[in-house]
Amino acid sequence: MLKRIHIENFKSLKNVTLDLQRVNVLIGPNNSGKTNVLKALELSLNSHKLFNLSQSQKSRLLYNLEFNNIPKILIKYIHKDFSGLLNEATREIDIYTLKAPWARFNEPQGNLAFHFEKEFNDITLYFINPHLLKKSYPLLSGNQIVNEDASNLVAFSDFLRDQHPDLFQKIQSDLSMCIPELTQIRFENVTPTENDVKIFGDKTFKRLGLFDKTHNTVFWSDELPEGVLYFLALLCIIHQPNLPKLLLLEEPERGIHPRRIKEVIGFIKQLAYEKEIQVILTTHSPLVLEEFAETPESVFIFDKNEEGATSIKNLQKDVISLKMQNEPKKAWKL
Repeated sequence: MLKRIHIENFKSLKNVTLDLQRVNVLIGPNNSGKTNVLKALELSLNSHKLFNLSQSQKSRLLYNLEFNNIPKILIKYIHKDFSGLLNEATREIDIYTLKAPWARFNEPQGNLAFHFEKEFNDITLYFINPHLLKKSYPLLSGNQIVNEDASNLVAFSDFLRDQHPDLFQKIQSDLSMCIPELTQIRFENVTPTENDVKIFGDKTFKRLGLFDKTHNTVFWSDELPEGVLYFLALLCIIHQPNLPKLLLLEEPERGIHPRRIKEVIGFIKQLAYEKEIQVILTTHSPLVLEEFAETPESVFIFDKNEEGATSIKNLQKDVISLKMQNEPKKAWKL
């Protein structure tokens, strides 16, 4: 699990540090740098995505990632390549520094880069687009994971039903628990448009629907509220068979009815501890923030200074603790 991240020279992140928990929430105004932190992490743990940066950006970019421990699969590679940093007693390494680009690794260090990235899977920054969920989708190869915008929700769900029926059933039961009238996910073959054929070729297209037991009918995706589809997409993301060790979510409350936000955040927290993954999410919702009232150390407040650089405060360390320290002084002056 990531314990601390330090990022320099990435967009508005000139020099920032975050001490992370199992589940973390980033709050603050638009354009304050919340998404930049997620994008920086996405780049640092996905070597192929660094190539989208210019060479000047790569040369200036610095990541320091500190872990509670290093995944066991990497120990022999760290011992081989960085034995001077390895604690022989605990077989753990405290700090592992990443300087972009990943291409800096040459053999034998290349083994470390490969297995490090393999261990963390393909870290994806999810920003669900509910409008895309209303459309039919082709059954293509490579739909074992949910796209970053969840546009392949139909194909992924169809794959899950056939290959991982236990996870498919779990998604249905979670959906029904929050929206009792919706009990089943259904699929139907559809005729692709000419434009679809031009783009994807001669493929099978399907659309997705939800069975409503109250009305005894199936409501297809183009008839369903975007909030319901968004919630379904979120359930698919957190129940993927190969869930990344680090899950990045942009505004998971988007499109969700306020009464359902508690359940959504509850699902995310439960998943994090059960699956031993780490979650970092952004939000603009005070209802989401309420779900972290008992863990203020998980909340990070973003803002920008006069130079346009991002500043970050931890709610517990930089706000609550300081306020408690200052209150006795104020009382004494009175």
